[in-house]
Amino acid sequence: MAMRRFSWENFTPPAPQMSSEQRRAASVAAVAHARIFYTGTIGSSALAPVLFGRVGDTLGAWHALELVAAFVLLTLPLAALLRGSLLRR
Repeated sequence: MAMRRFSWENFTPPAPQMSSEQRRAASVAAVAHARIFYTGTIGSSALAPVLFGRVGDTLGAWHALELVAAFVLLTLPLAALLRGSLLRR
């Protein structure tokens, strides 16, 4: 049995194929944005424990927890900024 070559098309949702010609560019852009978003999310969730662990090892656990709390609280203003743009859609 022959091995199949790796191709990004195997991992792409069928949105462009299911869209009309007028909406195809927008659906391809949406798929590209989703790839960037999910890649960033997976990468940051993999790096965060390592980075916060390094901070905990060098500065102490209390400072690492303070840093985690600061990052958690940072999401509130970001969510407020996104809320306005999502409501306009």
